[in-house]
This record gives sequence, C-alpha cells and structure tokens, in this order.
Amino acid sequence: MKFATVIFRKIPLNNFKTNTMSNDTENEKDLHTDNNNDALKYLFTFLGGLAAGVALGLYLNSKQGKKIRKQVKQRMSALELEITDKVNAAMDEINQLAEKGGMLKENKSDKA
Repeated sequence: MKFATVIFRKIPLNNFKTNTMSNDTENEKDLHTDNNNDALKYLFTFLGGLAAGVALGLYLNSKQGKKIRKQVKQRMSALELEITDKVNAAMDEINQLAEKGGMLKENKSDKA
C-alpha cells in the first residue's frame, strides 16, 4: 500500500494544461521537494544500515562475539543433523508407503 501511495503522491493531480503558470510551477516545486525528501530518506536508511553493520561486525569480532559465533555454529550443526535425520526418516516412510501401495495395486489386479 505504501508503494502505491508513493507513486500516486508524485503524480500531479492537474495533468491538464492551464492558462496560469502558477499551478505548473507549484506542482514542479512539490515534485522537486518530494524527490529531495525521498533521496534524504534513502540516504539516512543506507547510513543507518551501514552503521548497524559496522557495529555488529565489531561486536562479533570481539572475544564475546567469537564465543557467540562458536555457540551458533554448534547449534546450527546440531540442527543440521536433526533435520537430516528427520528427512531420512520421512523418506523411508514414504518409500514404505509407496511399496505398500504397489503391493495393493498388484493384489487388486490379480483378483480381477
């Protein structure tokens, strides 16, 4: 919804040519001001993200950050093993059901 608001806000409401020059000039000023505000918004968003990234990088490179990275790595390894086991168990169950379905199909065709 915000995307549509931004697009429609930049479209001048008066697209028809008028006899007065003041309406065109005011619309151009409004459009120019909106573009400047958007550019500043994007600049500050970028700088904020950059500052957060630098701060996080410095923190994770400290002793405490290295300890946290090690813990996260251990947890991710354990999670990977758990997921792999569950996927393998699910695949085994699917294969068993497929074999059982194949046997049922064969039994029905034998009876017919």
